Amino acid sequence: MAVDTGTKQSPNHPSIPNKNLTFALSAVFTAPAGVAVAQDQDAADDLLLEEVLVTATRRGAQSAMDIAESIQAISEETIRVAGLNGVDDYARFIPSLSYVSSNPGTMSLYFRGVADAFGSFIAESSSALYLDEQSLTLNSTPNPRMVDIERIEALSGPQGTLYGANAQSGLLRIITNKPDPTAFDSFVDLTWKGGSDVDDGYDVSAMGNFPINDSFAIRLVGFTAKDGGFIDNVNGDSVPYGVFNNAGQEREDFNEVTYTGGRIAARWFINDDWTVTAGIVYQDTESDGRPERDPTVGRDLAVARFKPDNEWDKNEWSQYSLTFEGDLGFADFVSATSYFTREVYLAGNDFTDAISRRLGVDVTEAEALKINPADKIAEVEEAVLPALDDLGNEIHLSFDYFENQFDREVDQVFISGGSAGLPGLEKSFQ
Repeated sequence: MAVDTGTKQSPNHPSIPNKNLTFALSAVFTAPAGVAVAQDQDAADDLLLEEVLVTATRRGAQSAMDIAESIQAISEETIRVAGLNGVDDYARFIPSLSYVSSNPGTMSLYFRGVADAFGSFIAESSSALYLDEQSLTLNSTPNPRMVDIERIEALSGPQGTLYGANAQSGLLRIITNKPDPTAFDSFVDLTWKGGSDVDDGYDVSAMGNFPINDSFAIRLVGFTAKDGGFIDNVNGDSVPYGVFNNAGQEREDFNEVTYTGGRIAARWFINDDWTVTAGIVYQDTESDGRPERDPTVGRDLAVARFKPDNEWDKNEWSQYSLTFEGDLGFADFVSATSYFTREVYLAGNDFTDAISRRLGVDVTEAEALKINPADKIAEVEEAVLPALDDLGNEIHLSFDYFENQFDREVDQVFISGGSAGLPGLEKSFQ
């Protein structure tokens, strides 16, 4: 039987099918026996969305469908299947969420385009980030790389009544899976990744849930991951006043990032109405360079840095928490006590870090030696010599720029601050 659809197909223009014919064929192909229809119905039931419970309204666990406000939740299944690990991944699923990041492990979070001054240590953030019951919001907010997450909740602002001053435009909550005393559970996830223009990377994570008895359990989570570098440092010139070339500083894929972290939590069900949860979260992010590109160098995914080895940074933070939850009959009781500590190390002319690494002492002792080296003047001077050379070269370039720009000479240099008495500092300026 010949059927004339009334359309012709061109190599450059796709044909528009006849709607009557399309519906007729659909009716033929989708009207099988009743058993097949029942099977299709079962398959459709499997594709139905599961109910997502949220707690962001502070009214206990509620279905996201029953909350009369703008809230979006990403379920554990979606997080697992899509491989979501951080805010950069969550932003792909939350239309109102955006972020800006210059260094791996840190970011500024924004909702609905309401932004403060990025990189400023004066302006308060307009959006809040919560890990369970504690705010991680800072001027430069850490970007948690999380594993074994129950759900992600995103609320449009203002949310200051429930979450404080940093939630004017919105709030992002990361809810971790809690210890479960009803059953043992575990997983191990191994991922290897690579590409033509990027170094190989990996992601290894594991979780174990260990019931101790019917009312107490411990949950352990750990991960280590590497994002391969993809930015090259190529040969280039700087021509403000005189030509400087970065010969010898070429690097391939020098912006590698490594992540290490874990979580330990313990939960005690005191009775049917009261629970106590204690936990520790730790994360360390180390990067060798920044994911930046310079379109003027004539190559894609490349920059021309003069000191690429001085662009590393290290971002280390820990969270300690203790939460009591209970049912008072007329209200739910939640008491959350948390402590958050963070250390950020930046490469460059960090004399304290140089002393600590060279002499094998902790940061506190290194800071004291920097101010007063006492009988270790020679050791301290040797430790800070490379950093002093870098500092001297940078200041020399600054002096050259100033003298050429304003046609004036630098006669005197005044040294102040905690490093003013550093051995070798005055010599480096001479």
